[in-house]
Amino acid sequence: MNTSVTEKPRQTSEPANDKVWLIVAGLMLTTFLAALDGSIVSTAMPTITGQLGGFDLYSWVFSIYLLTSTVTVPIYGKLADLFGRKRVLLVGVVLFLAGSALCGYSQDMLQLVIFRGIQGIGGGAILPIAVTILGDLFPLEQRAKIQGFTGSVWGISAVVGPALGGFIVDNTSWRWIFYLNLPFGILAVLTIVIFFHERLNTRNHKIDFMGAFCLLVGTSALLLGLTSGGRDWAWVSGPSLLVFGVAVVGLAGFFMVERVAGEPILPLSLFKNRLILVSGIAALLIGGVMIGVVTYVPLFVQGALGTSATIAGGVLATMSIGWPIAGSFAGRLILRWGYRYTALLGGVILLVSVIMMLVIDRQTSPFYIAFCSLLSGFGLGFSTTSFVVAIQNEVTWERRGVATASNLFLRSLGSTIWVAALGSILNNILVSQTEKLTGGTHNPLDLMNAILNPLAGRTIDAATRGAVQTGLEQAFHWVILVEVLSAVIALVIIFQMPRAKINRKAAAEVESVPNPTGLPE
Repeated sequence: MNTSVTEKPRQTSEPANDKVWLIVAGLMLTTFLAALDGSIVSTAMPTITGQLGGFDLYSWVFSIYLLTSTVTVPIYGKLADLFGRKRVLLVGVVLFLAGSALCGYSQDMLQLVIFRGIQGIGGGAILPIAVTILGDLFPLEQRAKIQGFTGSVWGISAVVGPALGGFIVDNTSWRWIFYLNLPFGILAVLTIVIFFHERLNTRNHKIDFMGAFCLLVGTSALLLGLTSGGRDWAWVSGPSLLVFGVAVVGLAGFFMVERVAGEPILPLSLFKNRLILVSGIAALLIGGVMIGVVTYVPLFVQGALGTSATIAGGVLATMSIGWPIAGSFAGRLILRWGYRYTALLGGVILLVSVIMMLVIDRQTSPFYIAFCSLLSGFGLGFSTTSFVVAIQNEVTWERRGVATASNLFLRSLGSTIWVAALGSILNNILVSQTEKLTGGTHNPLDLMNAILNPLAGRTIDAATRGAVQTGLEQAFHWVILVEVLSAVIALVIIFQMPRAKINRKAAAEVESVPNPTGLPE
């Protein structure tokens, strides 16, 4: 199979139009707001719950945003290809800002959950379309480096979010963590409106409403089942069977509709391309490894090692540093080695990082764990950047949005599946091991919650604390074993990527649809 990449003739140095950097700034600002949302809300949620009540809905504040922002990603990608990036991105940002304003106005926890859902519907447009626009604006030589900027945005948000959230809650009102999005979001919108222009060929499009409906129903039910199973109801129960049954019917209907749709919302023909298919499967697995590190390494550092939340956050922050650094270097390596070997480098580094975590115990230094996390960031930077750049250079402008969104969607889906599975593994082993060590005199999960609370943790005697921390250590090892297995499978999948040759000289073979950015090529 010939997988050589061809590019339109463009400048290979700095873009000719200085306005492009204002567009990049606007895109980075919108991405930063979406990235900041998760970490800043997490910090404020205890205070929000204390004022609004409704602790039983606590987890839904996060779950509903994850659900709505994930299921809308492929739909936004397709709409961006049909109607232009600018229009769809602006709709998403406006919905995100409207949801933010409503969240700040919430009078009870149910309202907050509903408005977070609206915020997530808008947030689902921001990252995939911003990444797609960056792919449109820059040539192959710069594309990977620019895509690495998005990783740095997420890294900065991971560091800034908790501190900013704590400052706002301590000095003003928690409502300002949502209201703060408004002025910066409006600035980003104005920047995009003024400086980003598209020349679109106007023609009638037949929107695949049935395909979009089936995809929304199927993926929503799947994510609902994964996030609620074992928490809101038992895995083997009536509600669980109902939700997963709806997921199967919805997704089966989606595949049937997409085969006959004139303009499918997610063209299945994309996955006939070996590079796109392999990159998607690898992204699914790597999304699972990523979420395992992000979710459970800080828990281990704070719960098993007994450190502060600040140290736990600092350990994870090293991943956020490694990711954009590797993403920036990935551009040069892609041009020299090709997508396959650059992605393989990332897969190997990621596998080494999680293997190194197998030896972590209660005596391990946080600096060692931070180094492992840094390596994970390097691995993620090299691999995920390779996937996105490879896909964007494999398709024409008219399919770049949905192709990019499909990869990001699969990465998010992998994160959702793995976090549910890993959470179930960790909870079951933590409970069983802690009950053995304590004789079953206390609820292990209640003890774990208390240990993570600096005030409540002081009331637990040393022997009980040690038993819970030992149980967490053993549970964490099982989580890491699953991470290692996932990283091994991901590496095997990456090996299946075709040996693409980056053909920068094939300028004569231009894309079938011009790039309608309105900027000089």
